[in-house]
Amino acid sequence: MKRGLQAANPFWTLGVDVDATGPEIKRAFRRLARKYHPDTAGGDPVLATRFKELSDAYHTIRRLQMRGARLPSDTGSFRPAGSGLRARISGLFHGRERASAAAPSSGGDINHPLTLTFAQAAAGHVADINIPAKITCDECAGTGARGATAFAPCRHCRGKGHVGTPFGGPGAAPAFCPQCFGSGKAIVETCRRCGGEGRVKGWREVIARIPAGAVTGSRFLLRGKGHAGALNWPSGDLVITVCVAPHPRLERKGADIYGEARIPFATAALGGLIEAETVGGMVKVRLPGGVKSPSLLRLKGRGVAGKGDHYLRVVVERPSAASGRDRALVDNFSHLGGGGVWYRARRLFGLGR
Repeated sequence: MKRGLQAANPFWTLGVDVDATGPEIKRAFRRLARKYHPDTAGGDPVLATRFKELSDAYHTIRRLQMRGARLPSDTGSFRPAGSGLRARISGLFHGRERASAAAPSSGGDINHPLTLTFAQAAAGHVADINIPAKITCDECAGTGARGATAFAPCRHCRGKGHVGTPFGGPGAAPAFCPQCFGSGKAIVETCRRCGGEGRVKGWREVIARIPAGAVTGSRFLLRGKGHAGALNWPSGDLVITVCVAPHPRLERKGADIYGEARIPFATAALGGLIEAETVGGMVKVRLPGGVKSPSLLRLKGRGVAGKGDHYLRVVVERPSAASGRDRALVDNFSHLGGGGVWYRARRLFGLGR
């Protein structure tokens, strides 16, 4: 989009649709004004010029509103049939209908759910997703015209892209043409594939980078990845809503992960290496002798994205009283450690004398 074309069209300057609501236009202006305001631009003359263009565009649209082209509200409480801003603009200039089958408009937003595994949500994930969306027509490159020669100078503005000075009288800046929307061109032969809209139904491939720590309900905005705009106007946004699948053995609390490991009595008594499941996979953990049941061990840095910790709940499996092998093990252990050990083991596991 050429710079002169942006300056001629206040809606393009603010990056909003011609049918945008009043609150939407105000929010767009405030967002851009904060970015290019002289107080934050550091005296950059280019940014100061951009801020003036934004201000002029916003006040031009405001004058349209004051002259009767009433902007609809977000709630839609007042929007009579045929009272859209695009139609009102055409009425102000007494122009004829645009030669193309469609008028420029921004693309709509897309809401897409994305399911992640427990490990993907904790460690972060790069998702390659295909989304059904309106995409730019590859046959006309979004122009809506059948070939480069299917254009003619706009009759309403004589190819200038702007007409008259209806708002400020002599010396005021020209207003953009309501028929060609500032392009200075009219489509005389529309594209057969898109019917002059400049976009068709298709699939959009998107690379979505989900940061570590996402939870169910987390939303991520990808600007310009929604539906393509008509006639090369800006695309909408893609909003991804995350749903995290539960893990059968692990639980997450903030940045910490909780899991459980069941160990035999011999390991609890004598110590040794065990394997524990973490969000990053299986790890080996060395246990000291005499571990109580249950015990909570902390594996530092094994939580979400290395920021949290992994807490391992160690549970000693109770040997069967009828098992001669377990009974013999405890009996042999009692000879090594004395009668007190046998008494504590019997009380712990409910073994007879």
